[in-house]
Amino acid sequence: MTLSISIAVLLITLGITADNLLLSKMSLNTIAFTKSKKTILLQLVLFTIQLQVIKYGYWTAALVTSSIKNQEKWIAVTMLFSIAVKMIQEFKIKVIRNHKTFPDLDDFLNIALASSVYLFVLGFALSLLKIEPLTIYKTVIPCLLFFLLIGWSLKYFNSVKAIQLIKISAIVMIFSGVIIFLINTI
Repeated sequence: MTLSISIAVLLITLGITADNLLLSKMSLNTIAFTKSKKTILLQLVLFTIQLQVIKYGYWTAALVTSSIKNQEKWIAVTMLFSIAVKMIQEFKIKVIRNHKTFPDLDDFLNIALASSVYLFVLGFALSLLKIEPLTIYKTVIPCLLFFLLIGWSLKYFNSVKAIQLIKISAIVMIFSGVIIFLINTI
């Protein structure tokens, strides 16, 4: 695998897993039942579910690829691009319009579900792009853990601007990774 492909996988993974920073922070600050030591358990369960979901996406793509042999790369790039577009849509709705500093349980579950869907699509797309599972896990696991641990350390930090910056950075990283894939595909 070339260096540019590795960088693209890393950028897209960082962009998608940036939601974990918000999930980690939210699980520490805003959900009543996690104010105790159950927070670590919640984050561990979230991490495990996300790893399973990316593997399910990879397996699903393996089942579907027999019928779409010539368009695999284009479908994968389109799927990754759609994640960035969806994140822009969520950014406009959740952060700018509502100005929520303390998201509630519904917001936590929405971000957790969206993050899992994004990881499913990531696994699916990377399978279509013929990225090896070992390479995916070497990239995904550190990114997931990195953002969960940073969220743990930022439990008392609360800023709407910081959340906006995280979302903007995530969107830019995903678009950059998709552009790198497009350049390598053409």
